[in-house]
Amino acid sequence: MKGLFILCLLSCSVSFGEDLPCSDIGTYDLKNSVISVKDGQALATKVDDQDALPFKNGICELKDDPKNEKPDWRYDIIGDFMMRPTHQAKVRVIRIYENNLSGAGSWDRVMAFQCKGMGLEKIWQHRFTQSIKLRRMNEIQFKISSPNPKSKTKSTDFGTYQWDNKHTTFSLRR
Repeated sequence: MKGLFILCLLSCSVSFGEDLPCSDIGTYDLKNSVISVKDGQALATKVDDQDALPFKNGICELKDDPKNEKPDWRYDIIGDFMMRPTHQAKVRVIRIYENNLSGAGSWDRVMAFQCKGMGLEKIWQHRFTQSIKLRRMNEIQFKISSPNPKSKTKSTDFGTYQWDNKHTTFSLRR
């Protein structure tokens, strides 16, 4: 994704961390935010950051070169659910489908967010090199698997991720 330039459509309005306070992760508008794919950073501080995904209605389109007529990348927020692992913790998990429109492939990224103070905090993320299925199991667990193209009933299990109270994030349950 290095060197990508951002395609901002007409009337592009996106929010940065300091513009939108986070008091309730359930109502925070991630589908109209500039999400950072950097580890440890929830929102990008500027729209032209190479790791920034400026979403508008859950869609982000980027160009490798600003001279290109059409976007080279498309990102879609295609999964979004809430979890309440403890009485105090509310967590929002999203799945982003990343598609290289020139045909080089597609990926899935899963991220988990929570409000901390009045800011948004990304507490977990992982990028998968193949299409995945994300399923909320209960208030403390979600499962990630990948469809098996050779079998309509079996899938590859990437594991169940469970809330870790000590580290306030998700970890792979063995």
